[in-house]
Amino acid sequence: MNGRKLLEPIAVGAIFEPPGRVRPAWFIWNSRKIKVVRTNHTWSEREGRATLHHFSVSDGSDTFHLVMNNDTQSWHLEAVHLSE
Repeated sequence: MNGRKLLEPIAVGAIFEPPGRVRPAWFIWNSRKIKVVRTNHTWSEREGRATLHHFSVSDGSDTFHLVMNNDTQSWHLEAVHLSE
């Protein structure tokens, strides 16, 4: 598996479920719409006054680390692990 650290801003389509849960459904990276087929792990951490919500997700072959900043309501792709 080939891993890369990125920190790239991305557009994300997310589903908001009760009670206050969010789940990424797809995101755009390198002009490609990538469908999330599995969420592997989620966790949250504080950074100053913001809460960062981390998502390890898969499109069925590659794994992506997405981060949502609840203070700015922005998303970025933190890392990608491409299958070879």
